[in-house]
Amino acid sequence: MISYSLLGIGGEPNYVTTTVVTISAPIQLQPIPDVAACNFYILPELSEGYYSGHNSGDVITTSQLVQVQAPAAGACPSDSTSFYVGINSVDISLSFDGAGYHANQSDATYQWVICSDPAIVIQGETNQIFVPTENGDYSVLISYGDCQSYAQCFAVDYLNTNDHTIAGLEFGPNPFHDTVRIKSNEVLDGILIYNTLGQLVFSQKQALENAQLNLSNLPNGSYFVKATAGNKTQTFKMMKN
Repeated sequence: MISYSLLGIGGEPNYVTTTVVTISAPIQLQPIPDVAACNFYILPELSEGYYSGHNSGDVITTSQLVQVQAPAAGACPSDSTSFYVGINSVDISLSFDGAGYHANQSDATYQWVICSDPAIVIQGETNQIFVPTENGDYSVLISYGDCQSYAQCFAVDYLNTNDHTIAGLEFGPNPFHDTVRIKSNEVLDGILIYNTLGQLVFSQKQALENAQLNLSNLPNGSYFVKATAGNKTQTFKMMKN
């Protein structure tokens, strides 16, 4: 508070006036750390300030910069800050090539399961591609960054039936080193071999019943050998060492 006195004749005060001066200090916002979330993020209540363009409780589904504004303090400019919300998501779609199921999300980790409550882990089935060996309901848990999501369960009911079995089909040895022998009582239309990423690494599309495949150029690891004969398809999982 500031007081002023104006002197009149003889030095006596004529009148006194008082002016109140208010000094406003701007509100300083504390920095807000960036956020990484899976699929969505719900904006929390703020202890100070307010969202600019958003409200508490809003659901963020895309990566973006979120602005926070401090309340105005008199004539002083208000402070502001921002933080980044990064939304990660998992592609849980699957592709089917007639024999195996392929998780479309790349650069992730995979665990194929039997659908039940709770899900039953299929030991050793941690590749991007999965070839079922018996009928059942299956899914895959896909882990990508901080996110984990199950693909929708799918039913396999076509195995172990004469309509889909190639008579006398055999592959060997398993594991193999450089060559794989193929025997069949039916004429095969061709052989396709995929790696665990679902990439085609070998193709032989010609009629054959008994053959020996030279696979010396393939690196060691697991492979899926797919044989077709007419409308029949069978896939074997093999290991090269």
